[in-house]
Amino acid sequence: GKEVSGYMFGTVGQRNAYAYQDPREPGATGIPAVDTLYPNGFTPRENIRETDFSLTAGLTGNGLAGWDWDIRTTAGQDDVHLGVDHSVNPVLYEDTGNTQSDFNAGSFTSTQFTTNLDLRRKVSAFNFATPINVALGMEDRYENYSIGAGELNSYALGGSAGFQGFLIQDQANASCNSVAAYLDLDTRVTQKWEMGVATRLEHYDQVGSNLAGKLTSR
Repeated sequence: GKEVSGYMFGTVGQRNAYAYQDPREPGATGIPAVDTLYPNGFTPRENIRETDFSLTAGLTGNGLAGWDWDIRTTAGQDDVHLGVDHSVNPVLYEDTGNTQSDFNAGSFTSTQFTTNLDLRRKVSAFNFATPINVALGMEDRYENYSIGAGELNSYALGGSAGFQGFLIQDQANASCNSVAAYLDLDTRVTQKWEMGVATRLEHYDQVGSNLAGKLTSR
């Protein structure tokens, strides 16, 4: 009989990482005032704070005019914030006395929403040794990518030592959408000869369409 069931799963990840940059010996910046702040020199440290998540929800069933089916949507995002600490903006310190040592240097964010519909069934034909496994489906995928600027002090007047923040003009926000359809056939022509053929047509809203295919024999 017909059966329908739902499912949901997801992942969440958090990462904090650090990378030490080249040490700055006393006098390395060429600005004497910095040696007052760091008389023994300093070693800037680049840091990254990353949050990544993904959530999938769907329905699956059988008995749809002989087809097994699965429809699902996945939403995910990777958010990365960059910074630098144990640092200084040398020119800013010389000009204003600002002793800030930790800076927000900018961010990268990638977001994706994908919806899939998959259909599967077996078809007996051509007196092959096994029925033909037929799979077909469609996909819609939306993607967005953005770059965020760092705080003003991370790039003004030469920026923070070790890693300069992204400028206002470095900011970006780009998105694209694609839709695709595929067909996959696989069978055993004889008990010792398996063949398969697959094709996928995909259309990107910014760069056009692509048709790909493959033929396998074993």
